Amino acid sequence: MIGEGFIEIVANVPAHAEPISRKLHQLPFGADAVKEHHELQLEEDHRINRGATSLRIRLFDQGAHKRQIYDTIQAAIEMIGWNEFLERNRRDRRKDARFGSYHGSLPLSAHDMIDGVGMKLSRKGGCMRLTPQETARFYRIWFALLHYVNAQLHLVPAFPATPGEETVSTEVTLKLRDALWANDALREQFIADNPAQLPAEDLALVASWQYRLAGSFYIFRSLQHYTIFLSTTTPAHAYGVLGLVSTIEETVPLPLPVYTQAVLLPFEHHIMYDSLFTSYNVMFGSGYRQDLQEQYRNIQEREGIMTSLLPEDQAAREANQRTDSLARNRKVFTAFRRELRKAGLSPQTVEGHVATIADFAYTTLLDADPPRGVLDLTLADIESYVRGKPGKQPLTSFKRFLRFLISTGRIDYGTGENLSDFLKQVSKTN
Repeated sequence: MIGEGFIEIVANVPAHAEPISRKLHQLPFGADAVKEHHELQLEEDHRINRGATSLRIRLFDQGAHKRQIYDTIQAAIEMIGWNEFLERNRRDRRKDARFGSYHGSLPLSAHDMIDGVGMKLSRKGGCMRLTPQETARFYRIWFALLHYVNAQLHLVPAFPATPGEETVSTEVTLKLRDALWANDALREQFIADNPAQLPAEDLALVASWQYRLAGSFYIFRSLQHYTIFLSTTTPAHAYGVLGLVSTIEETVPLPLPVYTQAVLLPFEHHIMYDSLFTSYNVMFGSGYRQDLQEQYRNIQEREGIMTSLLPEDQAAREANQRTDSLARNRKVFTAFRRELRKAGLSPQTVEGHVATIADFAYTTLLDADPPRGVLDLTLADIESYVRGKPGKQPLTSFKRFLRFLISTGRIDYGTGENLSDFLKQVSKTN
């Protein structure tokens, strides 16, 4: 969180770190699978006192026990002065691998973070984080809320009601944060009591946190306006998330993608995180990264990137579903056309197949209620369309389209095979 709670991370990938190269369906989603992998790594190569650890973590004014090096989960909280810290660390890096403060580094208080470094960093990173004013607003609310949680539950000796000069440990922040999200009645009672005398708009923001999203994610890619978080749910979704003082990519300990657990919060009509997430010290092999890339592409083509968690924004998104589906369909048709050309088909034949699928998408799927994209096709949809289109050409177009969907991972293999079997049966009857 703030001051002592801030963790500054230098990503030094260790030689002994073994990448995860298995496919997505081979590695169970969840903390245990990654934790077991990391623990095996440590068993094979104990480098605690003999070289650079996988991460350099600085806890302001707080020593760390040796056992923490074995901890799979590295707390990654708002990082301040990333570039300055990197330069300082290059000069002052120690030879031992213990956690601890670096020489020449001073703790940053919440006041320093928001009014000093935050303003300095505001010119970097485009729109990938909240503005300094929005960040200051969040921390004023966040400190008041965590202070209230502690006043109700007495979990730690003290927690400041406002961001100031004092420092706060990571352990304290984690304990209060976890208690808050575990009992939503605390947040609701905070709104009712309003002990910090927050204005109505700030209370409304706290109220919107009922729509928070907690879980495991892949921090996948940084774009111009936000960082992409891929959920590990089925089906998976993509969220455009803003950082606070630092961009999210600056905060995470390793090059993207990074497997993490986080709590995503609404901030007006944007998505942020609650200033803390935990990341797992693993590297992903090329096969795993390719699967993530395919998953991200499929999400873009099916539903796009979610940039708000508020119900009213979801309703507006659904109202524009037909227009959005048209745009996403065009991406699929472009890829389909490219695949057909690679197969050596003539331009006329290529355009004929694409036109058939485009007509199907427009007349059968977009006219549905609610409108659906071409990747959401079902057996009933295809059956309805081909029954009214005699001849072999539509069937051939669908066979090629399903082959394209299966080979590129845009549709589940079993589903694709079932649809293909149906087309074969229809071909026999024609």
